[in-house]
Amino acid sequence: MSADTIRRERVLMGTYAFVIVDANDSQIVNTIFARMKQVEESLSSFLKEGGVLKLNRKRKGKVDDDLFEAINLCKKLYSETNGYFDCTIGSITKQQFGFGTENEKIPSSASIAQSKVGMDGVHMHNRNVWLEDDIYLDLGGMGKGFGVDKAADILKRAGITQAIVGLSGDIRCFGSCSIAIQNPFDEGAVGEINIAMQETGISTSGIYRRFVKTKDYNHLIDPKRRRSERLFASVTLVAPLPNVLLDGWATAISVMPASLALKFLDAHPSVEYLLIGTNGVVLKKGRNIRYTAHSLSGFILHPSLSLKEKSKWLQKLL
Repeated sequence: MSADTIRRERVLMGTYAFVIVDANDSQIVNTIFARMKQVEESLSSFLKEGGVLKLNRKRKGKVDDDLFEAINLCKKLYSETNGYFDCTIGSITKQQFGFGTENEKIPSSASIAQSKVGMDGVHMHNRNVWLEDDIYLDLGGMGKGFGVDKAADILKRAGITQAIVGLSGDIRCFGSCSIAIQNPFDEGAVGEINIAMQETGISTSGIYRRFVKTKDYNHLIDPKRRRSERLFASVTLVAPLPNVLLDGWATAISVMPASLALKFLDAHPSVEYLLIGTNGVVLKKGRNIRYTAHSLSGFILHPSLSLKEKSKWLQKLL
């Protein structure tokens, strides 16, 4: 970014939204925030008039274009991650834990086991959506990436080639930029991402911000084992791909067993990543990511190690 830039922030989608543009492009900032707000209202399960909240309550109805597109993307992500990304996790995150509400609690294992999940319980046709009994949506695992993509569309249509737009850990860089990577165990950063490409998506998913009482009960729920994530403290993905994909993939990778997570990443060679295990072990791939080795007590694994060896070290101290 040039020296003559402006940065604006607002609270949107339950986090901080920010836009950094050249001062000459400042007129576009309000348009971007307005579009993000529109996405929030469509995908929210918290706002009184939130599209997901109303759908969860009414069980069926005609939805707006953003929500219909987002649910279609949920189905795509569900398929390509073999069900590890699942927007119907709301039956656990919302109905059981109550994440993000005044009624957060730790539910019993028996109660969680009775929760119904699976995107085959969501039906769509001509912008009409209906949910089977006991199916509840939670689009938090991809909603911020979706919102960033919609903001990025505005920048592209305006012909802006140097800018940064983000919602917390979901960021879109146009041109060169430098982004710090949060230390999941403490204040400060564990490294940074330095980009010099035309357009790049960045997404970080972690267990260190939203949990009930302890991080053992964090919001990243494995829909298959029906428990909170315990392997990765944070997952950062970097690629010239839509943010909604990176956001959904980061969510899915966070709850996969180590071997499946690494196989998934190997199948997407354009993705650079920094995986930080809850045991402090780090796995990094990509020349655009710089890791500060002294930031954590663990050690870094070389990506050329075999899948078996990488999986073993990531799980060694669990």
